[in-house]
Amino acid sequence: MNYFRHIDNYKEIFFIPPEEYSLHSPKEILSHSLGATLYINPLKENLFNNILVQKKLGANTIIICLEDAVSDSNVAIAEKNLIETFIEIETKLSKDEIFLEDLPLLFIRVRNANQFDFCLKNCPKSALCGFVFPKFTSSIGEMYFSKLEKYNLENNTHLYGMPILESYEILYKEYRFNELIRIRDILKKYNSYVLNIRIGGTDLCGILGIRRGIGDTIYDVVSISDCISDIINIFKPEGFVISGVVHEYYDIHNIDVLSGLIKEVHLDIINGLTGKVVIHPKQVNVVNSLYVVTYEDYMDAKKIVDSSSNGVLKSNFNNKMNEVKPHLIWAKNILLRAKIMGVLNNGFTYKDILSRSSQF
Repeated sequence: MNYFRHIDNYKEIFFIPPEEYSLHSPKEILSHSLGATLYINPLKENLFNNILVQKKLGANTIIICLEDAVSDSNVAIAEKNLIETFIEIETKLSKDEIFLEDLPLLFIRVRNANQFDFCLKNCPKSALCGFVFPKFTSSIGEMYFSKLEKYNLENNTHLYGMPILESYEILYKEYRFNELIRIRDILKKYNSYVLNIRIGGTDLCGILGIRRGIGDTIYDVVSISDCISDIINIFKPEGFVISGVVHEYYDIHNIDVLSGLIKEVHLDIINGLTGKVVIHPKQVNVVNSLYVVTYEDYMDAKKIVDSSSNGVLKSNFNNKMNEVKPHLIWAKNILLRAKIMGVLNNGFTYKDILSRSSQF
């Protein structure tokens, strides 16, 4: 699969089109390829068809949520729908391996350890990329990843785990630092299985009884912004990929909603986050379009990486300095993102992608 294939004549927009990747791509590629990660409710009618439709509309990563999206009384129904859907996928793949190209990267967000065991035992996994572990803390983290590792080793698979940091131990300052260090130690131990670290912004806000408004970003909520900052500082130096929190408002035809989402994604990117949870299909193309690398950033990054000196380089655009040593990690990240999300032609912006989207 690759990004923006659903848009007609998408290659006209790109200086370098997005490259192909797949479920079996290396971890470095997959961890940076999640993009706008769409949550889907397993109780929705015809889950199998819904997955295919959302992929055609641009959702390359989908999480089927068995936790917050499902009430206690509907858990059994949701699990049944999930299993039946993956059986249907397995049947399709047994007849046509190319069908895998029609699927997004698929993850299951489990409610708890018991449900994780249930899914490991009962769910066909040939099209599954991994699991999402909610309310992830140091007290349960070892249990989740040790089970995942054991399953992978016994079945010659490589399913990934994505922890969500969203509990009071993460939020409250008196616990946060020690808790993040303990979690970091667990994730370092199981590094090869950790695809991405996710942040549960809504749950963290809920602990304090806070909800941001239509035009607000998560970074305007100082207590949560402070928490995100510490997560970045603890995990990013160790090479972990961290994604942005969900933006709760999705009526993108409302200018305030669209502006708020765009501003938040921009702040995600400049703070070093990669990809974002989305809760509505309308958000998918907005988020993904903002992760496309601009022509200017690409040329600056390439010049920095290709430089044999360690000094200051003049940008080809005569508007900034490019200092090789401090900008080198940034430049390498830009080139990696360029492979996955593509590079826009000079003079083009994310708006040119959105204007070709059926949702605008």
